[in-house]
Amino acid sequence: MDTFLKPEVIWFVLGLVLILMEFVTPGFYVIFFGFGAWVVSAVSLFAEVSLTWQLLLFLVSSVLMLVFLRTHLQNLFGVNTVNDMDEKDEFIGEEGIVIEKISINGMGKIELRGTQWDARSNSDIDVGTRVRVTARDSIRFTVEPLN
Repeated sequence: MDTFLKPEVIWFVLGLVLILMEFVTPGFYVIFFGFGAWVVSAVSLFAEVSLTWQLLLFLVSSVLMLVFLRTHLQNLFGVNTVNDMDEKDEFIGEEGIVIEKISINGMGKIELRGTQWDARSNSDIDVGTRVRVTARDSIRFTVEPLN
């Protein structure tokens, strides 16, 4: 059998690709599937295992590592989570401009950092008015007019 078609080589290369993909994907998840592929590679190196068992081992080892190691490794490497980013909301206090009228307790749109965002306010705000972001709920801002 060709060296590159051996299961342990295929799983090793797949693991390497998945681990490298972690650098371009958010969330700190993909790396554990890369580690799972390496587990299968190591087992395949020492024992002949059917494809079904290889896939099952890959799935189980990846999910177990994800569940039990993710939080620990995030803390170890200082990886920020979405919740960490919410606590330090960078948009609060920023100024934008209304591009679609905001009605009292209704929705409108603002432009902030060159992007359009849904916005709401406790008062009517006309198009062209400069506003300040006071709160954020996911991708929707609460704003108030600047005086």
